[in-house]
Formats: sequence, C-alpha cells, structure tokens
Amino acid sequence: MPKGARYEKVRYDDDDETCDSNESLSEGGEPQSRTHKWLGARSIVTVLSVLVNVALSILLLRNWSPKTQLLEERHGLVPSVPLKLVTFVNQSELFPTYDTSKTFEEHVAMIEQAWEPVLIPGGGFIVIPPSKQQDLGTPMTLRITPGGVTDNLYTISAFHQIHCLYFIYRHWLLLYHGHSAEEMLDGFEVLAEIDQVGHVSHCFDYILQSIKCAADSSLEHGAEEASRHALGTDGMDAVHVCKDWDAFTRFPLAALGDLHSKAHPA
Repeated sequence: MPKGARYEKVRYDDDDETCDSNESLSEGGEPQSRTHKWLGARSIVTVLSVLVNVALSILLLRNWSPKTQLLEERHGLVPSVPLKLVTFVNQSELFPTYDTSKTFEEHVAMIEQAWEPVLIPGGGFIVIPPSKQQDLGTPMTLRITPGGVTDNLYTISAFHQIHCLYFIYRHWLLLYHGHSAEEMLDGFEVLAEIDQVGHVSHCFDYILQSIKCAADSSLEHGAEEASRHALGTDGMDAVHVCKDWDAFTRFPLAALGDLHSKAHPA
C-alpha cells in the first residue's frame, strides 16, 4: 500500500446484502463495527436486567417461604394445622335472640359464659423473641397476666378478629339498653384510653378486610324457610373447608407459659 494511504468509509446500498455494517478506522488503525457496538450495548443492558431481577427475587424469597399457604403466617412462626370440612350451624348460644325481659347485665353474663371457649386465655397473644421478629413490625408491651406487663408480644390475627366481633356485639347490647360507651369498659380496662367509637369503627374495617382476605368461595343454598318466590340464604348447613379450630387454638394456649414467665412490673 503506498505511503500515506488511508481508509475511506465504505459506501453501500441498503439493498446490498453483502455488507451489514459501516466500518471505519479507530485511532489505532483497527476497524470497528457499529453493529457490534450496538449488540454489545444491548448485551450489557440484558445482563443488568437479569441481575436486577435476580436481586429482587432474592429479596422476595427472604420474606416469602415457598411453603407459605393461604391464611398462614408467612415466616412459619405459627404452626400449620389440618383442614377439615365444617358445616355451619346456628350458634344461638353466642348470639341469642334478644330477650327484652332481660337486663343488660343478664345478657352480658349470658354471652360471657357462652363466649368463654372462643375468647381463649391470653387472647391469642404470643411472645416472639427479637431474633425472630424479622419484618413483623413493632412488638407490643401489654398487661396480659396479673404478673405485670409482657414484652415482644404479637397477636394471631384470628383472635384479633374474634375480639373485634365480641367488642361490637357488646356495644350493640349497650346501645340497645341505652348505656354509655364508658360502661363498655367493664372487663376491658386496658382500652380505657382508646376512643370507643373509633375502636368500633376500626373493628368493622378490620373484619371487612379479614373477610376479603379469606375470600371463602364455598357455595350456599337457599334457607329452608325461604319462599320459592323470595329465595335467600342464611348460610346455615353449607359445607366449608376450614382450619381445624381446636388444633389451631393449641399453639397460643401452649404459649401461655411465656406470657406468665416473661411478665415483669411495668
């Protein structure tokens, strides 16, 4: 090649299939392909996208166990229980037909006795040591036992839902008998500083979200007493797939020892 010769850009037509890139000389005298540069940049973007997705997957897996099932504690801190078929029946002992001849106190005494097996000792609170709290949020310190307050408390959602339902029911009894909201605190002294109307509103909201979360898809038939022209359902006698409630309550009941042994003066 004569001294002083230099490369010129190669001209080509768009329809020329024999050439797929423009080549020029770099400062070092080596030809570079624009197509190769573009492919290299695209490869880098692809690799970065994969790395980001892998990192996000790792973060999600840290907080989500592949064994997590519907309506179970996502970290496995509350034991799983068997499922069983349950036929819904009228629990009139929990929600008796209102008897206008009875006083408010008589009604409360009646439902407290009936609800005792449902409102388990300890209220469904359990102690979770700091090493296992992970991203559970701020633990509670409450007076659950006569021995004082207990730290690092969390409550199992199902028992919070039952507490809310019971609280609403007692409020309804109060309103029916014309009592004040303050009288609701009998047996609920721990709630003395809480706005009672706001608490009831919270309970309605909480139960609604709990129902939507469970989204029970069991099918219900018409109520036996419903007429053919006005069919309706009361939900009774329908079969549901449920957790074994007796098995479910064993864990918080077994954890009562922690509530007592870890209690200390406030």
